[in-house]
Amino acid sequence: MSMKGRFPILRTLQYLGQGDIVFKESVKVMTVNYNTHGELGEGARKFVFFNIPQIQYKNPWVQIMMFKNMTPTPFLRFYLDSGEQVLVDVETKSNKEIMEHIKKILGKNEETLEREEQEKKQLSHPAHFGPRKYCLRECICEVEGQESLRGFWTPHQGVAPLGGRRGDGPASIFVKGIYNPVDQSNGPSRAKSLLGKAKVGCEL
Repeated sequence: MSMKGRFPILRTLQYLGQGDIVFKESVKVMTVNYNTHGELGEGARKFVFFNIPQIQYKNPWVQIMMFKNMTPTPFLRFYLDSGEQVLVDVETKSNKEIMEHIKKILGKNEETLEREEQEKKQLSHPAHFGPRKYCLRECICEVEGQESLRGFWTPHQGVAPLGGRRGDGPASIFVKGIYNPVDQSNGPSRAKSLLGKAKVGCEL
């Protein structure tokens, strides 16, 4: 697939992902005031052209607004969730110097980013099961190729399965306190009649 448009490399995921500025959660709005002419604003223009797309990609929760040719000198303004504002003068600075400065004052440090990345990997590990808030899957039966837990039945003392045949395999869902494998008179038929009154538990 051929890339079209003006400077298409700036819209590729590889380029956007190379940005190293991740703002703190307190940063909500960022405004950029710059001019299209003048030697003193060359760094600000390069910052808008090369670095703003990376910042937008890395910080989707931050609203970024551009103001062009409305100021005698270029500057950045950040609005925090506490109501405070941070002004950054970018006149005579290169785009790299601007990036380093705002990363130092408003960006997350490397230790914080590494810790968040480790936490994200732990929560997204495919072998973990639990509530959707913390894990990708709630149960092993959601994995493609796995049999439904309701299709297995292995007799347990004091528990009755919800379905399946005796000896099919390890049971995972039982009705507590209904079925006794020793007393066959109190078997699956009675278990089904008491499903509405019994507490269903899931044992992995």
